[in-house]
Amino acid sequence: LPKLQPPTIDEIGNCDVVKVEEIGSTRCIIFKQEQEGSRVATIVVRGSTTNMQEDVERCVDDAVHNYRGMSRDPRFVAGAGASEIEVARFVDKMGEKAPGLDQYAIRKFAEALQIIPRVLSQNSGQDPGVMLSNLMAAHEGNNPYVGVDIDEGTVCNAMD
Repeated sequence: LPKLQPPTIDEIGNCDVVKVEEIGSTRCIIFKQEQEGSRVATIVVRGSTTNMQEDVERCVDDAVHNYRGMSRDPRFVAGAGASEIEVARFVDKMGEKAPGLDQYAIRKFAEALQIIPRVLSQNSGQDPGVMLSNLMAAHEGNNPYVGVDIDEGTVCNAMD
């Protein structure tokens, strides 16, 4: 409240339903807004332990903030190792043109960028060498959004 005086109706807000409901063995007071235009939402988090509740709360908080970020700026970076492979290709080409011993350091950095898609493919039970060669071939074919599909064990467009 911006001022020290009794709040106005708009500052207090309103709701359509107030009721007491039992959730599990706990009585809760539920304030329910049935209008679609409401900007307020409530999520009730329950868990068998405090740690579990805190983990779920953190996940919900992350999801809400990610959605807010997406709403404000809809630009995305491709996941699934696609961005790392594309940057690795660019850095490797830079290394080819670098003079002297610098080229070795630059090319090793490009190789280090490939660790993300390598680990993704390993953790999904795929052969990392085969997956990296498939990714490189796809990126050479002007498909910068191709990454590791951990469900199918193939490459996929990570922006879809």
